[in-house]
Amino acid sequence: IKLETGKVRGQLINFRGSIVYEFLGIPFAEPPINELRFKKPVPVKPWNDVKSMTNWPPHCTQALFPGFNSDYQFSEDCLTLNVITPSALEHGDKRSRPVMVWIHGGGFAIGSAHYDAYNGTILAATEDIVYVAINYRLGALGFLHLPEHGVPSNLGLWDQLLALQWVKNNIKQFGGDPDQVTIFGESAG
Repeated sequence: IKLETGKVRGQLINFRGSIVYEFLGIPFAEPPINELRFKKPVPVKPWNDVKSMTNWPPHCTQALFPGFNSDYQFSEDCLTLNVITPSALEHGDKRSRPVMVWIHGGGFAIGSAHYDAYNGTILAATEDIVYVAINYRLGALGFLHLPEHGVPSNLGLWDQLLALQWVKNNIKQFGGDPDQVTIFGESAG
């Protein structure tokens, strides 16, 4: 699929006889590291190659809670999103589908776009929608407030806003309707 910033390749998943495409870990922002660590997110720069989006990306850095996230791989380079779409794209179906954007909860301290309990494959396969789940910075990396040191507040919310702008600009390529987007979540989402 050709996006504004470059091409991505996903994978086919069979869910109870329904086929969906998964695109995992699509970057929507430059990695918020080094000089970008405590800055508002910057849109990802274009790339020339085809990026394979078939593996779950690392979760955003967060506190450890045994039994919940102790087996996660963490990274500050985590401003990615996952898109799961019905396989109708493969068959030339040009209908625009409603889009559901999941914002995970966790008190702005823990959680992830790809926590198993919130797998959007089921929705995309059974409800004929395009499902998007976004990651955003958590804890101090996302919600530290030090304006006297040039650190704007609520960076995690700025991450969410940039991800939603990415959806508006790119979701049509996945068969989604950019004018029919529902945002949903739980807890902090």
